[in-house]
Formats: sequence, structure tokens, C-alpha cells
Amino acid sequence: MNVRLGSKYNPGLASTAFLQTPVAIYYIWYVCTNMPEKPGSSGGESRDQS
Repeated sequence: MNVRLGSKYNPGLASTAFLQTPVAIYYIWYVCTNMPEKPGSSGGESRDQS
């Protein structure tokens, strides 16, 4: 809370709400949708399926 201005505005709160939160939500979505199924798998590679 900003005591000098007598308001609840805080530049740190504004930057967190409008910049970091959307980026964090997108990052979590991206990791969850593009996560490999098995550890060590780079996605889509197939070995010895002849």
C-alpha cells in the first residue's frame, strides 16, 4: 500500500498482475501440453521398430 499517496496502487503489484501472471500461465500451459511422455524422450522419436 502506498502510504504517501494514500492509495492502494503499487508499481510492483501492477507489473506482477499484468506481466508476470500471464507469462506464468502461458508457461505452465506450454509445459503441460508439450511435455514428453517418457523421461529422456525428445518427442516422436522411434527406435528399433523394424
